[in-house]
Amino acid sequence: MILEWLLGIGVTIGDWFASLFPDVEVPPFLTGLDSMLNDLFAQLGGVSVWADWGFIFVVVGVVVVVWGIAFTIKIVRAIASYLPFIGGAG
Repeated sequence: MILEWLLGIGVTIGDWFASLFPDVEVPPFLTGLDSMLNDLFAQLGGVSVWADWGFIFVVVGVVVVVWGIAFTIKIVRAIASYLPFIGGAG
């Protein structure tokens, strides 16, 4: 019951904060993004003779995964640097 009241206060404050900003109209290029992507993939369908899309997606996926792992290692090292006797802060 208390948690519901606190959540209600949070929602009320969030609504008030959101009402401070003017209403934004979504640009037309974002509302038609799905049809533009469908057109792009339809036009790129004939390119598969020259480009092996499976291989390209695997290579791009591997690169993204390596970046994610490197970013995770950097975050873990940054967090570990604040722990005494482990990182550089102790």
